[in-house]
Amino acid sequence: MNNKVIIGVIIVILVVSGIIYGVKNSNTDSNVDITIGAVLSQTGYGAVDGVHIKKGMDLAVMDLKKEGINVKIVYEDDATDPKQTVSAIQKVINQDKVDVVVGPIWSFLVDAAVPVIDSNKIVTLSPSSSSEVVEGGSDYMFYGSYKNIESANVLAKWIRDNHITKVASVVSNDSWGQSVYAAFKKAASDTGAEIVVDEKISFGTDSSVMPTIVSKIAHSGAEVILWTGYDEAGTLLVNKVIEQNLNIPVIAEASVMKGLVQRGNIKKGTDVYVVDVSITDSFKDKYRLVYNEEAETFTDGGYDTVMLLVDAIQNKPENVSLSAYMRDTVDYKGYAGTYNFDQNGDISGGAWVIKKIQ
Repeated sequence: MNNKVIIGVIIVILVVSGIIYGVKNSNTDSNVDITIGAVLSQTGYGAVDGVHIKKGMDLAVMDLKKEGINVKIVYEDDATDPKQTVSAIQKVINQDKVDVVVGPIWSFLVDAAVPVIDSNKIVTLSPSSSSEVVEGGSDYMFYGSYKNIESANVLAKWIRDNHITKVASVVSNDSWGQSVYAAFKKAASDTGAEIVVDEKISFGTDSSVMPTIVSKIAHSGAEVILWTGYDEAGTLLVNKVIEQNLNIPVIAEASVMKGLVQRGNIKKGTDVYVVDVSITDSFKDKYRLVYNEEAETFTDGGYDTVMLLVDAIQNKPENVSLSAYMRDTVDYKGYAGTYNFDQNGDISGGAWVIKKIQ
């Protein structure tokens, strides 16, 4: 066999091998190129969750890169402002042409975004919200946070363990507050505790009503305050309790309370707790290795969100829409739990814990 024939045979072998290899790997991770739009609150009071979600997402991108999966995330900061949420969602969809969207992070931001998401028929996953706190609905909206009502059991255990018979409930007068109030009410009912103060605060009235509410609490015999709301209300509530030397613990079912403590907005002088979802040791170790700091709430959810969406895009059949596949087929086991979405786009479960933060 002369040299030309040998070279020809080699070329044929290489071409055929390349074709076979290409066919074999045409659907493998190394050929995936996915763009995710992330509308997260990196500033404003929503940053207490938004910055941690972003770090989790960035960590997922790093891990996917090691597997040969190229994922680009286009980040937009909505500054915890619904108007900016809408413009950010429109930008990532129409200008950046993303495949899917992550965010927004809180209920009133999701409320603003849902009409845009629905009209553009783009799958969107919020790592830190649930349908119970969102006014509108969409077949394209999914939620990675466990429902507030499912925290009732851990609240009831705390009330029972601390021999509480009287509780004060103070919540924001919106869909978020109502969903948390349902958990407060169930916890009290399950333990036989009496709700002796029952207050709902409309946004913007915090400074005018909080002194009266704390005065009611002082005369009610309440042994714990169950609270959810926003920055000003949380700050006023704890500081007024301390100023009046009430020595009543506050349990917050709102991540903003952690931000208030971290920023030094509230005084020291009474015990403050937050209702949270536990983070697995395996994720804590992974996160610490990269960032040299402790993982915070929703960091693991941010990580799972990216991994889940990439997995769904890769594995859904061509004749099935991504939204239908997410709702009917996805069974993704992440660090924060197992993601099975119901008809409302929610997941169920959650290892709720109560953490002392001050």
